Amino acid sequence: MKKNILSSLSMIMAGAMVMISCNKMDNVANDENTIVSGSSVSTSILSFDSEADFLTAVQSVRSGIATKSTGVENFKSLYDEFHQAMAEADDYYQREGGYEEFKAKFPNLYYPEYEEDYAAFLPVSDEAVAKLLNTEGKVRIAGEEVDYRDVRSYDKLVELGLGMPEYNTLANSETKAFSDFVTLTEERQNVNSKRKAWITRRGIDYPEASVKIGRVDLCFRKKGILGWYNGKMISRSYTLSAGFSPGEYAKHYHPFYINDSSPHRYIAQWRPINATTSNFGVRTLFFECGEDEPAYSFTGRFTLSIDALLDLTNGPGFWESTSVSLPPYTYKF
Repeated sequence: MKKNILSSLSMIMAGAMVMISCNKMDNVANDENTIVSGSSVSTSILSFDSEADFLTAVQSVRSGIATKSTGVENFKSLYDEFHQAMAEADDYYQREGGYEEFKAKFPNLYYPEYEEDYAAFLPVSDEAVAKLLNTEGKVRIAGEEVDYRDVRSYDKLVELGLGMPEYNTLANSETKAFSDFVTLTEERQNVNSKRKAWITRRGIDYPEASVKIGRVDLCFRKKGILGWYNGKMISRSYTLSAGFSPGEYAKHYHPFYINDSSPHRYIAQWRPINATTSNFGVRTLFFECGEDEPAYSFTGRFTLSIDALLDLTNGPGFWESTSVSLPPYTYKF
């Protein structure tokens, strides 16, 4: 209850702060259109009187108060291009010549083509910022165009948690089903012939709600013609508890499933932000992956200390904000 009240108060305060900024953005951006070089497609660029106004609008998007376009008609953001690309990736990566077509259709994404990783990446290190940039990664501030693209190397992706970690080969990489359990680690593994997966643990301070979040991120790649790529996949997570009869176990599912590109973010536990210790113990989390593509579905399991997770201070990671990941309810795996 306390967390819900604090979250509501923070949303109200943020809403009051961004009202003027959002109005400026709506009124100015509608009239400012440019033509993309080499194309007849018209695209908008958002304009702000100052950097402070822009950062206030970013916070409004991060808090969920304003949408990515804030009412600007026909505005397509860099994030829109990435989101569309992830939804269509399977149609291109799975056939000869498709990767080149994919790059031509989504030219503003970052393609490092590093070793086996042929995934496309958002070239901006803040998802909320990307939702206010045009497809070229730009916004107009005080009359000047500013380019916010800042992801230009695979080392940067690894540093921010999006590159593939060190390799770990499973003994059996044939196709597995939900009934076949794969023990996931923080190293990437071939869980079957068409999927790699690994786990990233995150400890996140969320001062707006006065809580510390312990989160488990399910990361993955799909196998394409040239190499491994990112795209959408469905996953659901659950824990087990003893059933009514000996040897029986009941599944307790996370209250929602995720259908998105990697990573899939699951909150495992939270505690008051001023608490330095806790006693939640060890849990095993299960991830049912790929019900949308049964031929390559699998169930991964990951055992961890929840208290050690909450002691981490590595933050939410790349392209995101804590408010996006915190549900309006208290949930414990």
